Amino acid sequence: MPTLGEYVGQLMAEITQARVQADVEATRIAELYASDPLLKYMPVPRFRLPTLTLDVPVAVNSASVPDGTLPESGTGEGVDPADILPAFDRVFPAQLDAARLTLSIDGREKARQYVLEFARYTKPGMAPADVAREVTSIITEVIYELARSEGAPDGAVEAFLPAFQGALQRELQAPSGALARVDVNVTTSQLREVGSPDLLVRLRLSVSEESMEWSVTPNPDGTTTSRLVPA
Repeated sequence: MPTLGEYVGQLMAEITQARVQADVEATRIAELYASDPLLKYMPVPRFRLPTLTLDVPVAVNSASVPDGTLPESGTGEGVDPADILPAFDRVFPAQLDAARLTLSIDGREKARQYVLEFARYTKPGMAPADVAREVTSIITEVIYELARSEGAPDGAVEAFLPAFQGALQRELQAPSGALARVDVNVTTSQLREVGSPDLLVRLRLSVSEESMEWSVTPNPDGTTTSRLVPA
């Protein structure tokens, strides 16, 4: 039987596949319109799913922790430098959005390069609070510079920096290792066996559509770096 995370992930994957199939069909129709002497002057139909709401019942079967142990928050060895950049990539865009601080893709990449260099030369063992403080310090000047060049007020930066530092510290302190998993029953026959609907858990998910695009950034050595970023 699947875990709750696997089931929700599969639902999300199926919705993504629906978007792919719709785009493939839109492309086929566009080619048909282009080849027709009359249709080529008409708009090509294409449908979007800006928001999709799912109301899905599941039955919780069990909750278990591998090896019977829960991981402790953080580690005695401190932060692994390899974890710094991934944590930054998870926290940075979300905190920019929360502070309503708009930076271009090139500006975000510039700040990211500062963190990459910091992580490259940082020794293992730093406390999460120290890492978060150092990362915030090294990007402060460049964030102010980028914000001003793009017309953002200093107040937005002042709101962003402490919130970012706290969020990054929490991200670096997040438990590592295996977490508790919830096994669920999801098929119609399994749910019928449960009996009363009061024993079911209903998942109400609102999924918003967001597109991605490739961003190609030139490097000083003549090479380019390609990243998939939100459009």
